[in-house]
Amino acid sequence: MLRTKSIYKPKHVDDGARILVSRYYPRGVKRTHFDDWMRQLAPSPSLLRRYKQGLVTSEEYTIEYKTEIDNDDALQALCKLKHAAEAGNVTLLCYEPEGEFCHRCILKELLLTGSSALIVSK
Repeated sequence: MLRTKSIYKPKHVDDGARILVSRYYPRGVKRTHFDDWMRQLAPSPSLLRRYKQGLVTSEEYTIEYKTEIDNDDALQALCKLKHAAEAGNVTLLCYEPEGEFCHRCILKELLLTGSSALIVSK
């Protein structure tokens, strides 16, 4: 099973592998609060900044983000996540609060629907 969660939420036994997918290390979080950090699946600083400033819509953000992760490092990480989610629970973590629009939801959709030819090709 694949889930998303804020890194600031407490660990839960159902989380399984907790994977941090943010570009920057979250403040006040110990390394033991997650199992792996896949920075290569985070949006670029430029895209993050423009989205936070309201310069791109969530739809534009989604398109640009998917384009950004179309590279070998990110695709290998996506493959690793896909296989891990098929084997057990995986929780994608980022500093955004739960319920907020976030790239971890885009990642979850890509992994669950298999809609990305990127994931399938690797």
